[in-house]
Amino acid sequence: MILAAAACGEHPNAKPPPAPPRELRLAWHAMSFHALPEAGGLYDQPAGLLSRMVQLYNVWYAFKAYRMRELEKHNEWVKANPELYAMILRVNKLREGKDA
Repeated sequence: MILAAAACGEHPNAKPPPAPPRELRLAWHAMSFHALPEAGGLYDQPAGLLSRMVQLYNVWYAFKAYRMRELEKHNEWVKANPELYAMILRVNKLREGKDA
């Protein structure tokens, strides 16, 4: 799921476009509509769902922000966004099959 979320942020215009995981789609809807995915309040959501949504959204956002940076200002972007860059490096280690 994490690698799929990264692909959605990194290559949104690929042919065919990467399929977002269900939890990422739910996160996008929750952000757009300011609503939880299931009826009820915060504690009425299925166990672990919101955590997975947030984790996948953060990965997607990190790769989207990295893709949109100005290439000539790469070092400045890294300094301004150390958490996002650290997440990108961890996901890339997962892609390589290394422990993140």
